[in-house]
Amino acid sequence: MVRASTAGVLAALTLLASGCAVLRSGEGAEAVSAENLQKDIANRLTEAGQPPKSVTCQGGLGDLPGATTRCDVVLTDTNSIQPVVTLTAANPLTYTVTPAVSAGQLATAVGALLKSSGVDCKTGLEGTSGAAAQCDVAADGVTMTRTVEVTGVQGLLMSYAVLPVLGKQQLDGLLADRLAAETGQRPERADCTGDLQGKVGATVDCAVVRGGNTEQLTLTVAKVDGDVIDFGYGPKA
Repeated sequence: MVRASTAGVLAALTLLASGCAVLRSGEGAEAVSAENLQKDIANRLTEAGQPPKSVTCQGGLGDLPGATTRCDVVLTDTNSIQPVVTLTAANPLTYTVTPAVSAGQLATAVGALLKSSGVDCKTGLEGTSGAAAQCDVAADGVTMTRTVEVTGVQGLLMSYAVLPVLGKQQLDGLLADRLAAETGQRPERADCTGDLQGKVGATVDCAVVRGGNTEQLTLTVAKVDGDVIDFGYGPKA
């Protein structure tokens, strides 16, 4: 088992919003227009102690159950959300608001947290515990893919963490060191296919050249403790 400190620490992000998840409109389809949704969400955020800088909904809901829309909510310069509003009943008009962030909002939050201006998230995040997104983060001339995972949801309060990661270059060296310690001979080369994400069960394949022979190994994360990743390895299946 190899125990290694990662290139980045475990980082937690929290998006603050209203604690109320179910909102009831007045009568008539106009009651769930974009304008009324914006006012409703802004009022509830203000009552919860988080007055937004702006709320912009993409559209209203009409009166057909199942209809959805998204609203861009700016809380601070680096903290924005894009909750999903869903009409659940027509009489009386009832809708739910669930937390979510767009890819751009997530990139801004991760960039502020990791102090990087070069963050590109492939997708946003839905407010479901365990949901994950991948973000490419550039730092010190190196770009690594970081996993952002939702760790908890309560109403419109969504917390998520940027998981630790072992970069490819660091991983190559750690594997070579481990093999040298076990066999007394350092391999000529250890070449992993990419970074190793700090999540139990995550894997990465590596090629090791020893004595002119190439071995294919698979590294598997066994435990994560803060920014420390424990991983084992074995022959690639």
